[in-house]
Amino acid sequence: MKLKTLMTAAAMAALLAGCAAPTATHIRQDGVTETSTYPKYVQNIRYKTNDNGLLEVQIVFQSSTSRTINYKIEWLGEDGFVLRNPIDERYRALRLTRNEEYVMHKLAGDKRAREVKIYIK
Repeated sequence: MKLKTLMTAAAMAALLAGCAAPTATHIRQDGVTETSTYPKYVQNIRYKTNDNGLLEVQIVFQSSTSRTINYKIEWLGEDGFVLRNPIDERYRALRLTRNEEYVMHKLAGDKRAREVKIYIK
């Protein structure tokens, strides 16, 4: 009976740990918002508007251990609403190799994009 209770408790703990909310980094034209937090493996985030008027973002990752992270990017219009983009709607896996820097570039598909939200879990 104790083993069954222990196994149930372990299963519940594992289930709750898997339900953790993703970290969101919100970048605006005037910089990263106050509520933004970088996971420890995000070294730098930069953005600019290119010559074609599209917002570009560059994220530099580096991890002290090999790990796989999942990320999703949302492009926001001037009014703060999400601009639909079927390419970036789902989480994508990214494998980080121990002590190696990885630079990811993303380009908005819509000229109306003024801000970007990056979800990492």
